[in-house]
Amino acid sequence: VHTVVVADFDPTSIHLTAQSVNGVPGFILRGVVGVTHHIEYTDSLANPTWLPAGALKLESAQQTWIDTSSGGKPTRFFRVLLP
Repeated sequence: VHTVVVADFDPTSIHLTAQSVNGVPGFILRGVVGVTHHIEYTDSLANPTWLPAGALKLESAQQTWIDTSSGGKPTRFFRVLLP
C-alpha cells in the first residue's frame, strides 16, 4: 500500500490531486502551461530531508507525474516547488 501526501505552497497557482498508477504513487498537477515545477520527496516527515524527484514542465494545463523511483516504499511525501 502506498500513501501519497502532496503539498503545494501556493494553491492559487497550482492544484495537485494524488493518484496511483498500478500501485506507483504520483499526482495530477494542474497549472500554467509552459511552467516547470520541481518535485521533491522525503520518506519521513520527522526531521525531513527533501530530495529531488524530478521536474515537470506543463505541456498542457493538466499532467500526470508518477514516482517510478519509489520502489515499494510504504510511505513517501512529496512537495512541488513553484518557480
